[in-house]
This record gives sequence, structure tokens and C-alpha cells, in this order.
Amino acid sequence: MPSRYDQVLAKYNWAKKHIDDLEVAVDSFRLNNPHSIGREHDTQAGEFVYYVKAIPTIPDGLSFMLGDALHNLRSTLDHLACALVEAAGGKPNSKTCFPIFDTPKAFSDMSRGKVPGLGKYALCLLDNIQPYEKGFGHWAWQLHKLDIIDKHRILLTVSTVAVGRSMLPSEKRAFDARKSLVGPVTHFLTQLLFAASAPPIRAVEAGQILARFPATEEHENVGFAFDIALDEPSIAEGVPTFLLLRNFSAEVQKVISDFARFL
Repeated sequence: MPSRYDQVLAKYNWAKKHIDDLEVAVDSFRLNNPHSIGREHDTQAGEFVYYVKAIPTIPDGLSFMLGDALHNLRSTLDHLACALVEAAGGKPNSKTCFPIFDTPKAFSDMSRGKVPGLGKYALCLLDNIQPYEKGFGHWAWQLHKLDIIDKHRILLTVSTVAVGRSMLPSEKRAFDARKSLVGPVTHFLTQLLFAASAPPIRAVEAGQILARFPATEEHENVGFAFDIALDEPSIAEGVPTFLLLRNFSAEVQKVISDFARFL
């Protein structure tokens, strides 16, 4: 019979499989469905303007896979809560779950009822997570809300976002000069420039201007990188799915590790 810890870890690993499968599917979609980029010469401004001509249609399957990954991560926390209650000598019931609430007060008032029988040290650890909106555990609140949306609505909202572009010749020269001081970097970073002054990531729309370059500086091989992002207002907007899920996964893994001594 697997231990309680092993059972929780098995659920977590199943969630990770869903995450890995989604990343493979997203990579395949990006490779086979490029954005159409246009370029115009603004003679008055003396600039070349790059803009989005057309956006590929994101298949529903990616949203379903995202929902599966989110649900299994959220479910992992609930499996942990049930295991903790059992380890403390209690019996999980229909209300037993990993407590996540909208406000600190709601958490304070109702969290104990979700995990009956937990000792003071386990409860102290739970309190330190602060699994509510704008707490240290804001990520848990996001995960919880997204899981609810996925269960009660057909599709999570996803979009494409622009996440980088290739360097101009002057930028490449400046980068190479700095690279010689700090040592070699990966090929990916030598090809993509993520500018600190870039606008906030948001859903790409047809006709959207991506960049303007001085005609004396720009060259015709500027490339733009796009990714699939979750786009749920007030919860997670414009966040690439791989970043969001990797963050959630790491946080869930840490929670499991922190509570392992009580199982």
C-alpha cells in the first residue's frame, strides 16, 4: 500500500504529465501556425512599422488541456488536505479540501472546518501560506478560481501574446560587447531581445503595431516570438501558459514538501 505522501505525489505527477503534454501541444501549434506579420515604410516618420496581419485560430483542445492541468494541480492540494486529516486521526468528509478563500477574514473564519483535526503546527504552516487573494499564496487563489471557471464554463479564455523579437544590428553589437564581459549565454538569448521598456504583455489583435524601427537602423529580417497565454480578467491576463503552470506546479510541490512531515 503506498504511503499517504506517495499517493499525494502520484496525483501531483499526474498533474505534471498534463502540463508536459500541454507544452508539447503548444509548441507544435506555434511551429505550425505562425502569425502573419506585415511591414510598412512610414516615410514621414522615417521608420519601418511592423504589425500583425493575421492571428492563427487557437484550437479548443489547448483550452481543454489547460483546464485539465489546472484541475489536477488544484485536486492535488485537496488530496493533500484529505491525507493530512487522515494522518491526524480524523476522517475526511464532503467538506474536506485544501482551504482557499477570497479574503483573509474568510480564511480565518472557515479554513479550520476544511481540515478538521490538524495539529497546531500544521495549521500554523497553513496560515503562513496565506491562500487567499493578495496573500502570499495569491497563486493558490488564482489556481482555485481558474479551476472553478474551467468546471463551470466550456472554455478558459486563451490568446496569443507577443513575448520577444530578434535584435537589430546595433542591439546585437551592444549585446555581444556585454556578453564578452559576463560570459557565454544560450543561443536563444542571443537571438531574442526582451526589452525592459517593452509594453505590458496583452492579447495580440489583428492590425496591432508590434514595433517601429528607424529606417536607417532596421533590417528586413526582424522576427517576432509569440506564445499562448491565459486571458482571464482579474485573475491572470496575458500570462503565457507555460510560465503560469510552471509557477503553480512549483508552488504545489513546495506545499507538498512542507507538509510531508505531517503525513
